[in-house]
Amino acid sequence: MRSAVVTVRRVGRPALDDDVLHERKRLILDKTLGLVAQRGTSNVRLKDVAASANVSVGTLQHYFDSRDQLIRAAFTQHAYGVIDQVLGTPSRTATPWEALRTMFANVYAGSDLAQRCALWIEFVAASRHDDRLRELMAEFWNAWSAPIRTAVRRGIEDGSFAPVADVDSVVATLLAIIDGGETAVALKARTMDRDVLTTELQAAAAALLGVSEAATGR
Repeated sequence: MRSAVVTVRRVGRPALDDDVLHERKRLILDKTLGLVAQRGTSNVRLKDVAASANVSVGTLQHYFDSRDQLIRAAFTQHAYGVIDQVLGTPSRTATPWEALRTMFANVYAGSDLAQRCALWIEFVAASRHDDRLRELMAEFWNAWSAPIRTAVRRGIEDGSFAPVADVDSVVATLLAIIDGGETAVALKARTMDRDVLTTELQAAAAALLGVSEAATGR
């Protein structure tokens, strides 16, 4: 006599599909970023994020093994979101100077500028004490500088740029100027006049690259 086949049904909530899981994780990271911008990295706890995202601490720990992993994931989402927002997809027909001008204009664009600047300061400070976060900062720096370096090299090759220093020095100086502007915004040391900040950045780039006033359109 054959044994009867017993079908076991699992009791509990149905599994969430991938899209829902992705959106829930993005919401958690967005709430984490908002809290970091408001309170500082060291003052954000798992229970704070859980309350802000309207989930349990257990749900947070399902996605992230630790608070440090949550902070790193939030930084990664933020950093590469900024790269997409600022650098975008370069035009195939843009001249090297037009490509740089577009990137420079995007640096200070967007309604989230104040939060972006605050988050940058927070993550730079936090990376001093977190080796993995420091590695992520280096990855972001390389991804951020690559399109600028490409545009500078293109300008040198076509003769439209005559830089006052080598490519790496010019790119490092431009990034330092951008960082300085964002630091001033984060600390409210300057008013957030986007046009002025953009104009100053473009003028500095033109001087470093030996671009004529006629070429800059000023």
